[in-house]
Amino acid sequence: MSEIFNTINRNLTRIIADIGIFIVILIINKIAFLYLVFMLFIYYFIERKRVCIKTENDKVIRKKSEKVSGFIGELVRGVRDLKMLNAEDSFTRQLDDEVIDLNKARYLQGSKDREYILIRDSFLNFSDTGLIFLLVFLISSHQLELTSGLVIYNYMGKLTSIVSSFSTLLEKVKDFDLSASRIFSIMDDQVFKKESFGDQKIEKVKGNFEFKEVTFSYQDHKKVLDQLSFKINCNTTTAFVGKSGAGKSTIFNLLCKMYDYNQGLITIDGVDIKQLDKDTIRGNITIISQNPYIFHMSIRKNLELVKSDMTEKEMKEACRIACLDEFINTLPDSYDTIVGEGGTSFEK
Repeated sequence: MSEIFNTINRNLTRIIADIGIFIVILIINKIAFLYLVFMLFIYYFIERKRVCIKTENDKVIRKKSEKVSGFIGELVRGVRDLKMLNAEDSFTRQLDDEVIDLNKARYLQGSKDREYILIRDSFLNFSDTGLIFLLVFLISSHQLELTSGLVIYNYMGKLTSIVSSFSTLLEKVKDFDLSASRIFSIMDDQVFKKESFGDQKIEKVKGNFEFKEVTFSYQDHKKVLDQLSFKINCNTTTAFVGKSGAGKSTIFNLLCKMYDYNQGLITIDGVDIKQLDKDTIRGNITIISQNPYIFHMSIRKNLELVKSDMTEKEMKEACRIACLDEFINTLPDSYDTIVGEGGTSFEK
């Protein structure tokens, strides 16, 4: 998006200079000036059509490119499962299809762009030839001096220059609009919904949770929770048992406000979670998933992501409770050992 500012500065300077030359041609001969202006408008409409088509094709290409990038990311993250399922070939074929589809879209864009460039350049050659005949006529009919005609002929390339600068500017503006629309679709909450929290803070959460007739669905037509009600008091242990997909994880995701429920009420210590701020909710509730993500940094740094002011004693006590302390002490650099992404390797 930042490229647009340099492009505007560079091309506006050229356009202003070329406009000055057109003014001089107007002073020399009005007929030649009108001819150039007429050709300029035709050239502009051809170029504008080319840029508009290119922009529309670019939208398609960006979506397909993101799809390929996302698919590659999924392949990398799930490579172990793919190997265990012996599914490398099928996923490789799927990737080939996605890449071929992307390249076809790029080829289509290039093909259309070349068609309009051919039309544009052919028109330029035609207009240059027409200007030569016009100048010969004006000079032969004594409506234009030979020296003035040579001056106009010498600068007729400015027709190409001014439109080229303008089309480049137009193309960059279109790119800017496309990029800006994608950025603002995230920022203005129109396409991608943002998380929202209240402003009420509970200084010390006791741990009383209650669901009152809570209904939630990931898709409108299929309810995961339907008027679910229960209450859990602090200092007690409660287990949710059920088959896969029954809604166990959903309960915790709603409690941590990872999703907003459709109907009902969820409270923490009697306060609606929609009124509570982010720190009150997520600073007091921790979910340990079945597959916790480990970042490519030291064990110490991974733990500091959760608690930046963690002391050495707190770190070791947490690892002791998790039964990890003995294993960590066998590593080359103990708590400063670099673990690979997902904890797949260790570096000295």
